[in-house]
Amino acid sequence: MERLPSSNGLQAFVAAAHAESFAAAADKLNVTQAAISKQIKNLENIIGAQLFTRHHRRVVLTERGAAFLAVAENAIQTLSAGLDATQEDTKDSELTVEIDHEFLHFWILPRLSALRSALPHCQFSFTAQQFNARNLGVTADIAVHYGRPVHPSLIVETLLDYVAFPVCAPSLIPEGADRSDWFNFSTLPLLHDFTKTWWGEAFSTLGTVWNGSGNETLLGQPATSIEAATRGLGLGIGDDVTCRALIEEGRLARITDAVMPGRHEFYIVRRRNAPPNGVIEPFITWLRDQATEHRAWRERFLAAGP
Repeated sequence: MERLPSSNGLQAFVAAAHAESFAAAADKLNVTQAAISKQIKNLENIIGAQLFTRHHRRVVLTERGAAFLAVAENAIQTLSAGLDATQEDTKDSELTVEIDHEFLHFWILPRLSALRSALPHCQFSFTAQQFNARNLGVTADIAVHYGRPVHPSLIVETLLDYVAFPVCAPSLIPEGADRSDWFNFSTLPLLHDFTKTWWGEAFSTLGTVWNGSGNETLLGQPATSIEAATRGLGLGIGDDVTCRALIEEGRLARITDAVMPGRHEFYIVRRRNAPPNGVIEPFITWLRDQATEHRAWRERFLAAGP
C-alpha cells in the first residue's frame, strides 16, 4: 500500500459504520457531512474497494467494509493507547520542586548543568520559598526545606548540614596578611543578616568580646549580606553551602579560624499521598550524591584553614 489511511479517515469510517449514517457520524465528530463523505471516499480510494452501500437515508457496510471495520477499530485503539503512554511518559519527566531560595541560588544553580546531564530527559520547575521549621507547605512533587518540618503527612530526610565562618572579598585582605588573625580585619565594616547574632558567635569563638563596633550594616536576608561581602562592602558571615561556589570562583575568601555550627539543616521533603512520579527517586539520588561530595569538600576546605 502506497498510502496509509489518516486517523481522521479511520474515525469517520468507524463512526459511520456504527451509526449507518454519514450525517450521524458528522454530528458525533462535530464536522460536516461533506467532510465525512470526503474522508470515506479517500479511504475507499486508498483501499481500492467500496466500503459502504449508499442508500437514501442510510449506509450499509459492504463485505469488504465489514472486514475492514475490525482493522480500523484496532488501529484507533492502538494509536490512542500509544498517545496515552507518551503523554504519561512526558508527565513523568516533569518535576516541580519547592526549594529554599538560598539553597536554589547558591547550591543548585552552580550544579544545574550537572543536574541536566544526570537527568537529561527531566523538565525541572523550581519555586523558591522561604521555609522555616514550622512551615508545612509542600504542594510540589518534592521540596528542599531549611529546617525540619514535622507533620505525619510528610516524608522527611536529612540532606545536608552546614558550618558558618567569616568571609570577605579577597580585595579586602591586606597583601601578605595572616588570614587567621582577626587583628588584620578588625577595622573593617561588619555585615549582618536579620538575625544579627552570627558575629557575636564568631567573636566568642575567637575569644573576643563583641559589644558592637558601630561600623556595621544590617542587610536583612543572608543572601544580601553575602552579596555585599562579594562586592567588598565589609566582612560577612558565610557558610560552606551558600559560599562554596563563590569561594571556588575567587569572589570570597574565608578569614579567621572561627567556625560555627549551623542552626538548622536542609531536608528533602515529600508528601506521603503524592501521585507517583518516575523522576523523584533519580532526583533524590542525585541530591544525595551531591551532598556526599560536598561534605568531603567541606572537610578538606576546613582542614586547609583560612
